[in-house]
Amino acid sequence: MLARNYALPVLDLYAESGITRLILDYFTHDRLHPNEAGFQRIAEMAVPFLERI
Repeated sequence: MLARNYALPVLDLYAESGITRLILDYFTHDRLHPNEAGFQRIAEMAVPFLERI
C-alpha cells in the first residue's frame, strides 16, 4: 500500500513467481531458502523489472 501511495514500482516475487507448494521443493533447499533454480527464477523476474525502472 505504501508503494501504491507513492507510485513506487514493486516486484512481488511471491505473487508473480508461479512457485506453488506443489513445486516448491524444486526451487528451494528447505522449502524456504532458494536454491540455484530458485535464484535463477528470481533473476529472470528481477532483471526485466529493474531494466524498466
